[in-house]
Amino acid sequence: MASKKSFINWLLGELPDLERNGIIDEENCEKLHAYYSRQIPAGINYQRLMLIIFGALSAVLVMGGVLLLVAHNWQDIPFRIRLSLAFVPLVASLTFGWYTKLDDRNQAWQEASAVLIGGSFAVVVAMVSQIYHTGGMIYEYMFTCLLFTFPLLYIFKGQAYLLLFLIGLTIYNYASLRIDSVAYSWMFLAFVLPYAVYYILKELNSIKMQFICNILIVFIIINFFGFFRDCHAGMFKAGWAVLLPAILFAGKRFEKRGLVLWKNSFLVAGFLGVAAFMTLGSIESFWSGGVSFTSNLSETGLIVFSSLLYLWMLFQMFRLKESSLVIPLILPLAAVAGILFDSEVLVRYLFVLLMVIYGILLIVKSCSRHNMPLLNLGMFLIAVQIIIQFFDSDVPILIRAAGFIVTGIAFLVTNIILSRKFKHVERTGEVLK
Repeated sequence: MASKKSFINWLLGELPDLERNGIIDEENCEKLHAYYSRQIPAGINYQRLMLIIFGALSAVLVMGGVLLLVAHNWQDIPFRIRLSLAFVPLVASLTFGWYTKLDDRNQAWQEASAVLIGGSFAVVVAMVSQIYHTGGMIYEYMFTCLLFTFPLLYIFKGQAYLLLFLIGLTIYNYASLRIDSVAYSWMFLAFVLPYAVYYILKELNSIKMQFICNILIVFIIINFFGFFRDCHAGMFKAGWAVLLPAILFAGKRFEKRGLVLWKNSFLVAGFLGVAAFMTLGSIESFWSGGVSFTSNLSETGLIVFSSLLYLWMLFQMFRLKESSLVIPLILPLAAVAGILFDSEVLVRYLFVLLMVIYGILLIVKSCSRHNMPLLNLGMFLIAVQIIIQFFDSDVPILIRAAGFIVTGIAFLVTNIILSRKFKHVERTGEVLK
């Protein structure tokens, strides 16, 4: 369904160009547009969906609060009756979910069922703990909830519950920092990744895919420390130097498959992350501290994780044949050199050189593709490096001022000249020289 909708949207976007180039006339263009517009499957009413989901969640919270008050104050009721009352929300939500699957209800019902059952199970765990005064830490509570509710992702295929599950996993990661349970964090991540990857690849241009990509990027960035909590600071830098280009590579792969920029959160986050890391790498103090390898689980996992990501990037670079991806691929090697070697000044200027070359490659690519945003990104990278270097106190202030002025004028003039050439190419169809 999603692939058909994506194809129709692509075709509707091509119709104006076909009319402009004389392939079809205006009348046929209007007929095709009207016909295929009617073929687009009806989308999900997300306002109604969110009302249903949060209504279900509110019902769980209210019921749980009432039951907690009853369990706390109704001391004369036997434990078995209290325990039975604790399972009332779960039984009700399971009945709701069973009806949803049996009648094959729409996506809104599926989403609400997953949230309702997951929330009810969390209420049951809290109630049982309160009734029997077992106590426990927050990470133990989250471990139980995550372990028994992850199948809801695959049963109801809900986006909202995916978000709730990842929020719960984030809470577990940081609540369990003081204990040796990082392997459990990886286990929960392994539970959810097949679901996310499957729907990203299956529904590339859908709103569902965009939602999953956005929350995955936020989750990965926030939880990177939680998954590799015991690593030395130097190892973390090397890990970031691999992870950020990998996000960019994933975004380029989606771009090759036709995903538009405003939906391609991997491409945007990857480029910004790579640019930020290059900027930090060009600051000498960033590389102080070196690295020490202690062979613990986190560092071993980080090495394996980074090695697999790097091999995947090598494969993707040859597959996509993108010259602009060469520099992000060199970035992890430069980061490792910065960590292992004592010459911080040399590594700093290595990162300066990488960032400038990357900017030049983007400018060259923008000229071949007549792409003004890409041109500005390339010039932005170069301008950032010039600004950083001219903030160096060893450079006289007059030279720094002149450098700012020249950079600004060059930026403006280049934009004006190339924008005119791009418009001329679009108007005449000539090749840009």
